[in-house]
Amino acid sequence: MNATPKRYPPDDPREWLNRGQSSLVLAEHMTEDVYLEDLGFNAQQAGEKAVKALLIHREIEYPFEIPGDVVAVAAEPVSAVNDAS
Repeated sequence: MNATPKRYPPDDPREWLNRGQSSLVLAEHMTEDVYLEDLGFNAQQAGEKAVKALLIHREIEYPFEIPGDVVAVAAEPVSAVNDAS
């Protein structure tokens, strides 16, 4: 069994990457007594936590409404995102 990941403050992207990894580990453990939709929920949570880590790292405030594609916004250079604020 692995050790519990190091804890970081909630405003540290590493904390959200650790939490996303934890959700992904839960999602990967299919057994016959687990609902498939619960595994999907944990996988979706892993993705959301990774996005949250990216937003914190890039100092983008959230929650927010984005017209268009979230992936495209995440891929923009930091200067382009900050200039749009």
